[in-house]
Amino acid sequence: RADEDWKQNVVVVLRTFSSVIKVFNYINFVVFMFTGRFTTLVERLLHMRLVYAQQNIPRFHSFEFLNRELVWQGFTEFMTFLMPLISFDKIRRFFNQKILRKSPRSLPETTCAFCAASPMTLPHLTNCGHSYCYYCVKVALMQKPDLECPRCSTRVTSLTRNDP
Repeated sequence: RADEDWKQNVVVVLRTFSSVIKVFNYINFVVFMFTGRFTTLVERLLHMRLVYAQQNIPRFHSFEFLNRELVWQGFTEFMTFLMPLISFDKIRRFFNQKILRKSPRSLPETTCAFCAASPMTLPHLTNCGHSYCYYCVKVALMQKPDLECPRCSTRVTSLTRNDP
């Protein structure tokens, strides 16, 4: 029992110490924002500052690295914004149908006509009897409620699970 009380007291003291350090760090940050000196609490306590050995030496700075970083930062932000807006399924379908001239009718029955995946993921039968990946046909139905079967052009009205 005394051993547990000792451990609990140590935990309480460490949590209090951690909270006090956080408060001092915050106060140091606010003071730094006003004065511009001592960026960290350790620097403030030890009075450490960056001082040049010789004041009158001209300093030449190359901003190539900084410019490159800014360009990449802007590019990644743009791509982070753009990527959710791109429908890769539509691009792949367009590429397969228009550029490679793969018609959904020419694909084997074991291949999904939407994504060209073989084997299909969770195969489902449409009302016309053709089988497609569940996610492919469900997304296509959500995008276009009057969806036609890619293989026979019949309007898709129902889906049933196709257990092999």
